[in-house]
Amino acid sequence: MADATPPERDRTIDFLRAASILAVVCGHWLVATIQRTPHGIEVGNVLSDVSGLRPVTWVFQVMGVFFLVGGFSTRRAIEGRTAFDSGAFFAARAERLLRPTVVFIVAWLGAATVLTAFDVDAALVHDVARIAAQPLWFLAVYLVVTLIAPVQLHIHRSAPLALVIGLPVVVVGLDALRFSHVLPGLAVLNYLFVFAFAQELGFHFAGRANPIPIRGALTVAAVALGVLAVLSTVGPYPVSMVGLPGARVSNMSPPTVCILVLTVAQTAVLLALRPTLARWLERGGPWTFTVAINAGIMTIFLWHLTAAAAMGGFFYSVNWLPAPASAPWWGAKIPWFLGCLAILVPLVLLTVGVERMPSWTRAQRGAAARRALGALVAVRGLAGFALTGFNHLLDPGGRAFLGPQLSPLVDLILVAGGYLLACGIPRRGAGRRPSTADDGSR
Repeated sequence: MADATPPERDRTIDFLRAASILAVVCGHWLVATIQRTPHGIEVGNVLSDVSGLRPVTWVFQVMGVFFLVGGFSTRRAIEGRTAFDSGAFFAARAERLLRPTVVFIVAWLGAATVLTAFDVDAALVHDVARIAAQPLWFLAVYLVVTLIAPVQLHIHRSAPLALVIGLPVVVVGLDALRFSHVLPGLAVLNYLFVFAFAQELGFHFAGRANPIPIRGALTVAAVALGVLAVLSTVGPYPVSMVGLPGARVSNMSPPTVCILVLTVAQTAVLLALRPTLARWLERGGPWTFTVAINAGIMTIFLWHLTAAAAMGGFFYSVNWLPAPASAPWWGAKIPWFLGCLAILVPLVLLTVGVERMPSWTRAQRGAAARRALGALVAVRGLAGFALTGFNHLLDPGGRAFLGPQLSPLVDLILVAGGYLLACGIPRRGAGRRPSTADDGSR
């Protein structure tokens, strides 16, 4: 795949996609803490104990970069086709996200059921299954942002600055409602608006013919970081760009204007580094590694917390639980990372074939409304899993979302049913292997 890369491909976009997911993986593995309490296992975040580490999240919180990359690829994919069809676009994107996700969910529901049947510590199974399900919230948001992409791109073409200016205003307004306790529930819409802004930056990124001057990009980055510093010290926002257990305010649940400003800062830094990155990625080693990560990027993202949860269960079972942020705890991070990696690699090798299977949506066109509805049905199921986890197959639990509490079995039916609505029924001989150019990063 690396050798077959077309010369016009923008390799920096592929690198940013891979690097953003690897940053998420390493960030989650780095901050996780596990403690034994009178109530059982307690999973936490070292940032709760060491406030001085919280600015590190300004580097590792890169979800905005991932949505920016998605916006870049979406614009190139749409404009690279002579006759764009929104139904085909929705089907292809839903297939890419949901096919490995359905396998992941089924595997975890089965594993949780087996563990419970063998009388494994119920609290441990619950916590491990809940942690493993957390990546699904991101996929739910990504699907929604993907569904609005064609309309958003149309607005972008008509008025290129409208959403760059309008979306931050909306985000700030929803934050104001949240902090004033006037309809604070509306702040959940910032999951859409903040990451739609990142997607909008991706549209602009893809449409530029000339590079942005490095000095200008660094100036924008410095201003954005200054604004972020003010918002998180003088303003009402926390320094941490990830949610912390027990915190009064989270910058990610739902996202605040801080995540939007952080995305601007990170984008500006990346624009300044882009020429250097492009030259580096012409080398065989870095580019081959980038292609390899992108070939299984969904699989890596889905299973990385499973690896951490399994390693955490092992540490808990052998009672190797140093106090968070202590010298022994930091020392244990080396075997922790190696153990997580040793679990993740086989999981990826075992399941990545699902992600790399031939696509069956290539010949499908039309039915955009049905496909969008199917994706939204799947979103409801994904959000349910993210809130409740995978155990207690038939029992509703966790928090309600867009309606009553549902059991994991019902959430599975929603995800699988939504997948079939969006992608259709597979037909023999309809698929082909995905290539490095499938996502439009050209």
